[in-house]
This record gives sequence, C-alpha cells and structure tokens, in this order.
Amino acid sequence: MRRECFAAHWDEFDTGLERALCWRGRNYAALLPKPLSGADKDVCPAFVFALTSGSDLRRRDIVELALSVEYTYLSFRVHRFIREIKSAERERQYSVLFGDFFSAKVLTSLSGDLLYPQTCKYTEVMRTMNEGALLRRRLPPGSEDAAAWREVLLREKAALLLPARVIEEWRLFPREETQGLEGAAAELAVLWGAGEEGKPDLLRAGLAATEKAIAGTPPGLRENLRSFFLDLTAGLGARA
Repeated sequence: MRRECFAAHWDEFDTGLERALCWRGRNYAALLPKPLSGADKDVCPAFVFALTSGSDLRRRDIVELALSVEYTYLSFRVHRFIREIKSAERERQYSVLFGDFFSAKVLTSLSGDLLYPQTCKYTEVMRTMNEGALLRRRLPPGSEDAAAWREVLLREKAALLLPARVIEEWRLFPREETQGLEGAAAELAVLWGAGEEGKPDLLRAGLAATEKAIAGTPPGLRENLRSFFLDLTAGLGARA
C-alpha cells in the first residue's frame, strides 16, 4: 500500500504496531514460523485511513481504530499459521501464543472509552472470521466452487467489515450514504482473499463487483476508496 497519503497516520500506526511486536529491542514476530506479509500488516489500516479521511475524528482516534482492526485480523491470521505450514510443536505453539496475544490486544483496545461501545461488533466479526475457517475445512479437496469460496473468503477477511460498521455507528456520514460502505468492504474482502488464494475467476468477477460497490459509497470517500482498491489489486497482481 502506498504511504504517501496519510503519512502521519502511518507513522503513528507503525510505531504502535512495532511497540506491540517488540520488547526490550527484540522483535517477537521473528519467532513466528511464517513471517507476516505486507498485506497482513497494511490492508486493514489502509482501509481504515481511507474510510476516515475528511472526518472530524482526531488522528489519535483513527490510529487507535486502525490498530484494533489490525489486531483483530492478526489474532485470526496468526492462529491460521498452525494449519498452513508443517513445523515443530514448539514453533506451532508460537502461533498459538501470538494469536492469543493479538486477541488480548483487541480486548485492551475495547477497554478504552473510544471503542468500548463497539464491543459487540468486534466479537461478531471475530466469530464470522472463525466461521470462515470452519467453512474452509468443509470444502471438498480441490474444490473450485466459486460460490463456496466466496463465502469462505468473505468471512475470513471480515476484518474489513469492522471499520465500516463502526463508522456507520459513529454517524460520520449521513445514514443513507454509510449503507453502501459495508457492501464495498465485503467486495474488497472477497477480492483480497481471491488474490491471495490464487482464484483468478473469482478475482476477475470481484473486480467489477467492487467497482460497482465503490460507486455507491459517499461521494467524499470514493476517491480514497478507489485509490485503496487500485493499491489492493496492484498488490494482488490484478488489473483494475
């Protein structure tokens, strides 16, 4: 994701994430059996920054929301490492512990005044992401069922739905305009997952669906969402 836009937000976000992953100069992410990808660390905060642009929220609050969404995603993503790679039991335990650590970071974020009223939305999204993992396990080996994969990816990447729901609750935009945000977030989530899973048919279908969904978002946000969309598809090797 390009960082020229919202540079101050990114600096503050990176500092917060580094503080979470490091202690006494040691980067504990190095203990993970699989490194976090750029998308793992960038997609969620970039989407939060795109959604909150032009709002009256303080930068500190925007970054706090971005970190909490990132921790929500990482708690699920890091736990998934256990099934994605073959490793020694000790290394597998690092994935368990780090996933639990990020879950605890979410709870810490929710204990503050800013996000405490949104607790139900966070727990709902975390449940949805785990439903995606269960649906993935139910897929027949080698399945190319596009509809089934869409349901899996929509759930596994549901962290993108979280800021859209929170922003709707915060009334940053008129209600009739925020109704389109969750739809756009859903299509972006599927697009993100399809690219990572190497599902070209689902990816191609998602490009048009996402363009249409973004067209239904608040006028003041479309340019930022379009930029986010272009960055995401470029990272996935897709052509928007």
